[in-house]
Amino acid sequence: MTKPFKDWGSKANQSAERLNSSRNITKFVNIFIMKKTAMAKTKASEDRNRMLTGAIAYLRYKGYHEIKAPFKAFPDPQAVFQKASEAGFVPDMIAEKDFGTYVFEVVEPDMMDTLEEKFPKWEIFDEYSKRKGGKFYLFTYIDNAEALSEKLKGLDMDPGIIKISN
Repeated sequence: MTKPFKDWGSKANQSAERLNSSRNITKFVNIFIMKKTAMAKTKASEDRNRMLTGAIAYLRYKGYHEIKAPFKAFPDPQAVFQKASEAGFVPDMIAEKDFGTYVFEVVEPDMMDTLEEKFPKWEIFDEYSKRKGGKFYLFTYIDNAEALSEKLKGLDMDPGIIKISN
């Protein structure tokens, strides 16, 4: 006796369901990993946004104007070049005060181990701000200020360090 077509279809459906369930497990694992990674990035970006917000409040309080920062309420900062033929770098913030252009970078606590990578970029920011009659500043938390100034000793630049409370 031959099996009816209906039974054959239900077995195919069961196989398809098993295949879909294994795909769903794979999707779930991938989503879980992506969400965990995104949460880590969100924490870092939340900390960075908090530092940038504090820095902008400081700049406004001190009378800086034409603030350029990576927020919707402000225009984006433009790239800073050492030479027009070379690649430029975009600082975290640029502002003007007393006919000078000032460049600002935010130093997050997790950046303290890899600061040496930032030094060439910071030297270009320092040169640019001096050419424009301003100064280059670094924003950091009070807890990291001493370690930051120690790492900056011996460099050809002398950025100002602005301390923000955590």
